This record gives sequence, structure tokens and C-alpha cells, in this order.
Amino acid sequence: MFFVNPEYVVALYNVNNLKDLLTDKIVEKDYLINYYCKNLKIDYMLKIGALEYKKLIAQNRVKKIKRKIELINSLEFFREEEIDELLKKEFEENNKLEREMFLDVNMAIEYSLKDNLSDEEIEDLNVTYSVLVRSWNPILNTELSERKINLYKEAEKAYSEGNIKLLERYVNIVDEDEIIEQGEIKYLQEKEKKYQKLLGEAEEVLRIIKNSFPYTEKDLLIEERETRKRKDKINKETQELEEEIKVLEKDLSKLLKDKK
Repeated sequence: MFFVNPEYVVALYNVNNLKDLLTDKIVEKDYLINYYCKNLKIDYMLKIGALEYKKLIAQNRVKKIKRKIELINSLEFFREEEIDELLKKEFEENNKLEREMFLDVNMAIEYSLKDNLSDEEIEDLNVTYSVLVRSWNPILNTELSERKINLYKEAEKAYSEGNIKLLERYVNIVDEDEIIEQGEIKYLQEKEKKYQKLLGEAEEVLRIIKNSFPYTEKDLLIEERETRKRKDKINKETQELEEEIKVLEKDLSKLLKDKK
């Protein structure tokens, strides 16, 4: 009569259960990064970001004119070209931020014009990818051959590109016997501890993603009324800045004339 140690059965169940949980967390993380948060950012940049970019330009313009007036007033003799060059250096970070936001807005416009995956296609993609994560992810499977590690890297790339056909071909070569079915109790218990630690780390990564932009703006984008309120607020602030620019430009023009 064949006897199975109950401790072994429990350890085996715990390890496979933890591996399934880890697989889900890894797939969720990659889905958030490659699809959900990417689409959220696109939506945000189209609805809100473009307006924020316009406001940022106005804010920087106000700061530059005020600083230019300050510099002119502090100098008895000056050349406007030298002051403009100094301002360019002082506002280098502001200008960099403007360029980055411009690229984000432009990227959002370009991406919105492309044919993107449907919700059903992304669901199929995730299901297929989860099989490969469970079998070939090097964090979950420390005894992988170099070939399988390279295959997994290719699978990650295919997933990020939405290539479901390629992922399905990879699934066809996954060995069915890769689920842990044998091994000593001590080995399984060590594996269980490792997976518990990895699960905590995976949950922390997900927590960071969900507490960062653009995930934190998902409710704003879902609620049309809230989106409209944010847009109205930004437009009002931008209009006020543009009015301030007009006044400052008049003051600057008068100051330049007086100093000549």
C-alpha cells in the first residue's frame, strides 16, 4: 500500500497555490503597465493633459517675464540679449518639462489614431500570457534552461506588443509536466517561503502602481462631470494667467523704453 505523507500534500498544495497567486500578480502588473495605465495616460492627456500643457506654458511665461523685470531693475547697465540668455539657463528645467509634456500630448494623439486591442482581445492575451508566466517566468522557476529563459523574454515582448498569435505558439511548446508534482518536503517548504516573500514584493509593486499617476486619475476620467469640472478649472486658471501675461508684457515694454 502506497502512503503519502500529509505534510508533503499540504506543502505541495501551498506551493502550487502560491505559484498561481504570483502568476496572477505578475500578469496584473504587466497588464497595468502595458495596457491599462498606458490607455489611462492616453485618455488623460487627450482630455486633461493638453489643457495642462497650455496652462504650463502660461505659467512659465509669467515666471520668465517677472524674472526679466527683476533682473532689469537690478542692473544699471544691461544688454537684453544677455538677460535672455541668462533666463534660458535659469528656466532650463521648466523648458524641459514643457518639451516632455508636449511629447506626451503628441504621443497620445498619435496613439489614439491607431487600431488598438479590444477588451476581449486583451482578456485572451492575459489568459494566454498567464500560462507562460507560470511555466517560464525565471522568478517562479529557478531551474529553467537558458532556452526557456530566452523564450520567456520573447513572450514578454510579444505580450507588450499585443501579439496573441505568437503567444499562442509559445503556449504550444510549454511542457505540461512543469507543475511541481514531486520533491522532498524540505524543498517544498523552502519554495513556499520564497513564494510568500515574492508575493509580498509583487503586492507592493502593485500598490505603488495603483497609488501613482495615471492610475490615480482613473475615477476622474470615468466620471464625466468630474472631468468637466477639472477642465473648467484649468481653463479658468489659464485664462487668468494669460491676462496676467498681457499686463506683465506692457510693464516690461515700458521698463525697456525707460531704461534706454
